[in-house]
Amino acid sequence: MSADSQNLQTKYQKLAAEFAKQRAQVTVLKKAVIEEQGKTKTLQENVRQKDQSIRKFEQEIDSLQFRNDQLSKRVAILQEELDEYDGKNRRGKTRVDGVTRPDDNDVKDQELQIKIQENERLQREVNVNK
Repeated sequence: MSADSQNLQTKYQKLAAEFAKQRAQVTVLKKAVIEEQGKTKTLQENVRQKDQSIRKFEQEIDSLQFRNDQLSKRVAILQEELDEYDGKNRRGKTRVDGVTRPDDNDVKDQELQIKIQENERLQREVNVNK
């Protein structure tokens, strides 16, 4: 019986050692799980913030595109008015009291150039945000 007792004692010691080893691993694994849960929570928050930013930028792009379309239509209307005016009044300048002064045509040209520049700037912003 002493051989059986010795064998049983050896098995018991091996089991106890394995149990202690597994218990230590459980502690390490629990810490790792908690750490990973924290990382997951942080990543989920980052994803939520990024989604929020994306929605904000998409709204801004839509708004800029709408404004760009409005300005494009306004430029087209101004261009048509300018073409009509040029067709009616070919000289482009009038004389008042013997002094030549710029006609409304020059003012409309300047307004048109400003609108074109603003339109180009908005278009660049839209392209940058895409």
